[in-house]
This record gives sequence, structure tokens and C-alpha cells, in this order.
Amino acid sequence: MLLLLASMALAAPEAALPTDPKAPRIVVTGSGTVKTPPNVADLEYEVNGEGETSDQAVKALVSKGAAIENALRSLDPELDLHSDKVKVQGVRRGPCKADDYDETAHLSTGNCAIVGYVATQEFDLRSTKVSDAGTMVGLASRQGATNPSIESFGLADQRVAKQQAIAAALGDARVTAEALAAGSNARLGEIMTISLDDAREQEIVVTGSRVARNSVPPPTPVIVSVAPGPVITTAQVTVTYAIGR
Repeated sequence: MLLLLASMALAAPEAALPTDPKAPRIVVTGSGTVKTPPNVADLEYEVNGEGETSDQAVKALVSKGAAIENALRSLDPELDLHSDKVKVQGVRRGPCKADDYDETAHLSTGNCAIVGYVATQEFDLRSTKVSDAGTMVGLASRQGATNPSIESFGLADQRVAKQQAIAAALGDARVTAEALAAGSNARLGEIMTISLDDAREQEIVVTGSRVARNSVPPPTPVIVSVAPGPVITTAQVTVTYAIGR
């Protein structure tokens, strides 16, 4: 029993972290980078509908939007499509300038008379069919989408990549601390503090080019090959180690 107590007494001081603010310590930073193939593609496009009345413009918008969505879902039935911007604008005849009319009262005659309407809706979509993202741009354009483009490639779940980047940063910090301790003839002790300085994902951005519409659309979409680079996730940590002689 006496031997056990003596052993515990000897072990306790080594296990305890120094509380003296003047106690020797090493503060180092470490960085880690992880490259992960993207597994989602984010695209966007606009849909326009025209008509002599606002109802006609909106109906044309809805019809064209449905055709575009059906075409895109032929490549990815599970794509995530959403929209939160819709507007309807009156089109005025001739060389009408903004200073020529008052928005509170629509003129029915003259150069500033409204002769039709344009309805516009903006769409964003996310697809896991990364290799088909370029083909989707061309397919949306064929069905009448305006300015379809690939906005970015990324990761559906960033947690694993962030954990890996943080682990790499901690390993980098450990290597630096061990080198400093060895060069100072000191003994590297336990970790006292860890702080995460930065952890972020950098998405590779690729813009898709517009594909000209054919008067007679081909039965199958034009295949556009894309090869996005990896998603780079970085992390930086600051670690404080206790040191002893």
C-alpha cells in the first residue's frame, strides 16, 4: 500500500498541467489542407415569359419553367431545385425614358404606354450528378433558360473534410513543437490549450458557357464534359504545450 501511494504521489505532479502563468511553455500554430473530389454541383438560370397581359406572361413563364425542370430531371430525378425571386415588368412602347412617366400611374397612350409584360423567375439547383453539370447547362438553354451557368462545385457534407483538415493542422503543430523543444533541449509536455483559428472550404468555381438553341432540338442532350478540381478545405490551429527541462 505504501509503495502504491508513493507511486501515485510521484505521478501526480507530472500529470498536472502547470498553472503558473510564468511556467515554461511553447505556443505554435499548425495548418492542414485536405483535397476532396466535389460531390455536388450548384447551377442557376433564369426563365422569362412574355405576353400582352401580365397573366399571359406569367403563364408563359410557368410553362417554360416546367419544360426546363422536366428536361433537367431527365438527367437527375433527385436534383434540388428552388426559387425565391419572381417579378413581372411592364414593357413600354418606343423610346420611352424613365423620366417620361410616373410609376404610380401607368399611361395608356403615347410613347410610354405599356404594350406588354415580361415575367422573370430565377432558379438555383443542386445536383449530385457532378459529371453531368455541363450537359445540364446546355439542356436548360435548349429549353429556353436565360443565362444558365455552373456556379460552383462543392461538398454536400463538409464535416469529414473539416475534421481531416483540423487533424492535419494538429499534426503540423505537433511537429513544430517537437522541433522547437528538441532544439531548446527541453522536454515537450502535455497540451495546455488549443484554439481553432480558421477552418474553411474553398469551392472551385466554374462558369458554364451558353449553348445555342437549334430550331429543331436533337432527341438527346449535347454532352458537355466537365472535370472540376478538388474542393480544398483548410484549417489552422494554435496549440500551447507545457515544457520542462
